[in-house]
Amino acid sequence: MDKYFPRCRVCGDSFYDSVDLWIYKCDKCMYYAHVDCAASRTEPFMSIFLSPSGLGKTLKNYKDADHLHLLHLPIPDETYSLLKHLFFQQTDHHHKVDDYLKHMSHQHPLTVVDQTQCNGQTSSNINSWLLMCHDPMEKTKLLCNGCLRPIMATMPFYMCDDKSCNNFALHEWCTQLPQKIENHPAHPQHTLLVIYSNVLPFFFGVFECGICYLPCNGFAYCCVKCGYYVYVTCGFLPKEITHKSHPTTFFH
Repeated sequence: MDKYFPRCRVCGDSFYDSVDLWIYKCDKCMYYAHVDCAASRTEPFMSIFLSPSGLGKTLKNYKDADHLHLLHLPIPDETYSLLKHLFFQQTDHHHKVDDYLKHMSHQHPLTVVDQTQCNGQTSSNINSWLLMCHDPMEKTKLLCNGCLRPIMATMPFYMCDDKSCNNFALHEWCTQLPQKIENHPAHPQHTLLVIYSNVLPFFFGVFECGICYLPCNGFAYCCVKCGYYVYVTCGFLPKEITHKSHPTTFFH
C-alpha cells in the first residue's frame, strides 16, 4: 500500500474523492477504512485474517477494561444501530416504559408495544403491530420513522393508533434523543438541534446528510443558520471503534 496515498483496506478504493470524507484509522498499522465500509457486513478483506495463510498474530493496542463501550463492527444485523448501542450504554433498559407517549414528531399519541409486558391481555391492535415487525422469514419489515432502521418485536417501541398515519412507529431510543449536540466534529462552530421529519423544509422531508451524503427522510440534527443537516445516526458516530477485520486495534 502506498504510504502517501493509502486506500481503504475493506473496499480498496481511494480516500480522495471528497475533501470532507470521514474515515476510521489505525496510524500504527497504517490501516484505514471508509466509515461506511467499517460498518458493512460484507468485507472481502476479512478473508485474509480467517484463512490459514493470513497475516498471523497482531498486537492488541488497547485493554478491554479501558474501553467498556467500544463499538465492535461490523454490525450484527440490519436492525442494530449506533442509537441502540448508545441507548444500552446510558439507560436501564429493564425499566417499565410508559403506556402512552406524546412525541413532538407526531400529531397523535403513541401507544407502547412491549411484548415482555403484555400478560396475555394484548389488544388486537398491538397483536397486529407485532406481526408487522421485522421478520426475514415472514418477509415483514416495520421501519422506525426516526432512524429508518427495522423494528423488532423483542424490544419496546411506540406506534400510532390512527390508520391514516401509515404505521408511524418509533424505537424507544429514538423517542429519547437529546434535543441538541454541541461541538459535533463535522460542524463544531454551531450547535446542532434535533429536527423531526414532520417539519423538515424539504419535499417529502428528504435531505442530504452532510456526513454520509446519502438522501434521508428520517430525523435530523441541523444548523439552521448554515443550512447544514445530519442524519440522526451520523450525529452519534463514535470516536473509537474496533473491527473484526483488525480486532486487536481500536480505530479513531
